Amino acid sequence: MGPSAMLFRRPHVILYISLALAVAISALTAAVILQMRQDALAIARDSGHNIALLVERDLKHNLDAYDLALNTVLHAYREPSVLALPATVRNALLQDYVATTKGMGSIFLTDENGKVIFQFGKRMPQPASLALNELFASQRIAGDDALHISQPFLPLVEGAQRSIAVSRRLSTSDGSFAGVVVATLELDYLREQFSGLSLGKGGEVTLRMLDGTPLVRWPVLDTPIPDDRDTPAFSRFLLSSRGDFIETSHVDGQRSWYSFRRVGNYPLVFSVALPEQQIFLRWRLRAWTIGLLAAGLDLAIIGLALLAARQMRKRTALVSELREEAHTDALTGLNNRRAFDRRAAEEWSRTQRSGEPLALLMLDIDMFKAYNDHYGHPQGDVALRLVAQTIGGLARRPSDFAARYGGEEFVVLLGDSDLAKALALGEQIRAAVQARSLPHERGPLGILTLSVGVASTSECSAGSLEELLEAADGALYRAKSEGRNRVASYSADAVAAH
Repeated sequence: MGPSAMLFRRPHVILYISLALAVAISALTAAVILQMRQDALAIARDSGHNIALLVERDLKHNLDAYDLALNTVLHAYREPSVLALPATVRNALLQDYVATTKGMGSIFLTDENGKVIFQFGKRMPQPASLALNELFASQRIAGDDALHISQPFLPLVEGAQRSIAVSRRLSTSDGSFAGVVVATLELDYLREQFSGLSLGKGGEVTLRMLDGTPLVRWPVLDTPIPDDRDTPAFSRFLLSSRGDFIETSHVDGQRSWYSFRRVGNYPLVFSVALPEQQIFLRWRLRAWTIGLLAAGLDLAIIGLALLAARQMRKRTALVSELREEAHTDALTGLNNRRAFDRRAAEEWSRTQRSGEPLALLMLDIDMFKAYNDHYGHPQGDVALRLVAQTIGGLARRPSDFAARYGGEEFVVLLGDSDLAKALALGEQIRAAVQARSLPHERGPLGILTLSVGVASTSECSAGSLEELLEAADGALYRAKSEGRNRVASYSADAVAAH
């Protein structure tokens, strides 16, 4: 198994990876949601721009048509041949020159005193006069024949509707004021045109004059169009011919996105207002949906990672437990014979490389078969555990290795220990077991005792691990043959006799 595979078997690595994945999903989700927000605003901006552009072009085209009609009347009126005609014939000819224009209420031509000398469309009652109208006064004092758009007013004509007037000055050959030519544009016509716009909930379009005078608003509300000429929004209308911005309404406190355009060179500005709340309504719903799904996915990933980590910890603990069981004697808790064989081989190889001494203790409970026969096997197990506990408690160095060798025999491997150290430990263990004073009627002293055989590479010329074991076993035989409950060291003569 490679290092990368081993890495993924570690619980904390799985958790770190899952957390990194959850963070990546959250970051990607946030980026997508923010991009969706930008897209929502871009769609609203495009929609507002298109509405403003189309309406501005239509209004400009209509006003250009009005201007053309006025210039047509002026041109025809200035012709001497037309002026020489009888009034009825002249009026019929001028009427033919005037092109029908959408939303046009009436066209009037006055003399220098405001008396209407020609009218077309909705007619004023006779005698007709515009002498008192604001536009007539403005044109009288004007120094040129520039186009003039009036404030909203109610014309004194049949079926009158609120209108604005587009007018030009009529001058004589020497530049003196000779009257005005006027065309009225009904505001209801513009309102009807705006009613076909799709603005969404809360959307609004407004046509204003550059002096702040509101002309038309759609949709029509019960409240009058507010005077907003002193607001930041209207100030933006004056600074540029077109643009867009987000501003808070001074009327209802609602933030809206505005797109506006000046109507050609005319003193009019058309604006579209779309509430920010409506622009981002669908985005918010989608953002919540995607955000909740991403959060759920993150929680699922982390939850599964925690579950996997928990299972991996259980598995690791189980493997460790099984491994421990495979190397531990179930009855005594000491290392078993298999573990001893592996450790002894490792220590022997290390000793051969380093030249350091290696010692071995072979321990056997005296008269243990007789103990079992007299006290029973359960009590025999108690005796084995007591001896194992004593041995394990005294062989505490990192280089010490105690194991149950088989039956009532135990073994202790002592790394980097000469014979003197091994004998000292053997005597400690023997004395400690004797001090437990566990009754053994058939033992040498009437209590449970041990016999210990000791061998060390520092004293014997063992050429292999097996020879060292034989030396320790021979020492143990010697201790038993000399009366038990004692520690005996390796002796070549004892080994030969054994």
